Amino acid sequence: MLLAILLTSMLVSCGDRDTAGAGTETEIITETVETTTAVTLSEKEILYSDLPTGSYNGYEFRIISYSDPTDNSFRIEAMDGDVLHDAIFARNRDVLELLDVSFSYVQNTNVVSQISSTVLAGDDAYDLADAQAMHIAPKVNAGIFLDLYDIETINTDKPWWDAKTAAEYELMDRLYFIHGDINTFGLGTIWSIYFNNKLVKDSGLEDMYKLVNDGRWTIAKLSEYGLACTRDLNGDGSIHLIDDVVAMMTNNSFYLSLLHGAGESLITKDKDGIPIFEKPDARMVNVFDAIVEYCMDSGNFFRYNTDYGITDNNVRFNLFASDMVLFSGMMVDSGKFLRDMENDFGLLPLPKYDDSQEEYYSYQGPSAGAQAVPSSIKDPDMVGTIIENLCAFSHYEMREAYFETTLQDKIFRDVESNNMLDIIYGNVTAELGYVYGYNKIYNTYINAINNRQGVASSFESVYEATNAAIEVFIADLD
Repeated sequence: MLLAILLTSMLVSCGDRDTAGAGTETEIITETVETTTAVTLSEKEILYSDLPTGSYNGYEFRIISYSDPTDNSFRIEAMDGDVLHDAIFARNRDVLELLDVSFSYVQNTNVVSQISSTVLAGDDAYDLADAQAMHIAPKVNAGIFLDLYDIETINTDKPWWDAKTAAEYELMDRLYFIHGDINTFGLGTIWSIYFNNKLVKDSGLEDMYKLVNDGRWTIAKLSEYGLACTRDLNGDGSIHLIDDVVAMMTNNSFYLSLLHGAGESLITKDKDGIPIFEKPDARMVNVFDAIVEYCMDSGNFFRYNTDYGITDNNVRFNLFASDMVLFSGMMVDSGKFLRDMENDFGLLPLPKYDDSQEEYYSYQGPSAGAQAVPSSIKDPDMVGTIIENLCAFSHYEMREAYFETTLQDKIFRDVESNNMLDIIYGNVTAELGYVYGYNKIYNTYINAINNRQGVASSFESVYEATNAAIEVFIADLD
């Protein structure tokens, strides 16, 4: 348009030109405008341009999901003014109208067990299973779920699917479950660190966000800052959760978060995509020792559940909100319990091992909601089309509503925390050893830390048994 105005202005200023010349320039203007308009497509239009489509005569698409009172990612029957709920309702409505389908939805305390029963009985009962990754993964070798790569109408390369964790979960070029925008519960189960900004300022510490942005947020800094803020309020000469101001409040699961934040994992994969349990190298040993030092010997680390028997979420979140805790290792979504906190808090990624580590890594907890397709379905292309559209429409409706309203507007109070979200969600990892449960290697790792055992000796004792369990699992998968 600007070009058209400029060229038109040139025509007016050159009034002595003949009619043919003016006509020629008019044609150039027309062509320029048409060319500009032709390439003006939004990112959404481009991504949606190759969505699979169809019309399925009112087919009832059947979803089974785990019982979780906080998860409403599927069943919203009417708009109620809540931005996220309204986005879910609009998503369901749009897909229903586009593909001429209806939805049925049931919850079950053990989705995978129910799927297994129906599949083995030859009953085509469900089209989509939505369950925790740690429950789906150990059963993928039982033949009850389809390889998602075999469903041509599901494109796992699209941004509405989590490609990073999919690459972790993939076994021998097969993928049986995946995290997608179709369920917001998966989005909220990334591990992070919340911090009390009042305690940081009162202790005269350096700005937390600057530490992260400068690449200096490490396990050593986590420990250093924690000690600087610790206060013996009751004067008994020791530091205890509830009675004093403590450095870190979390649970055992944070051990694995620290490992992944340092760029390490328990189980890796070989060039053929087969899981392998390798003996720890020098860096792994150093990372493990740093985690043991921080969690067990620094006086910085307090487990609210195992050390203090706190099982009520209200109690632990009230401790943080009452300025009694500097850091809390928890999932991103947990910030919703801090909305009424008087003083400011912020969000941080997991710390690096040391300054030489180039990137920050995040950790997707095994309880995250994942999607899988029962092997009993009769029409994979149709089911895949419906799932792909549900997830695609979630990307621009549900995901944006979740990040912009649930997280950015309702939870976080500063722009910097929103920037931290970009770092946290930009490099997500998952732990095969926990999700697939190989020889319960996760328990070996936890016990090694709790007992202050060396990682090499601890892993040596289960090395053969763990790899044997992997071999059996892969053989059953084949």
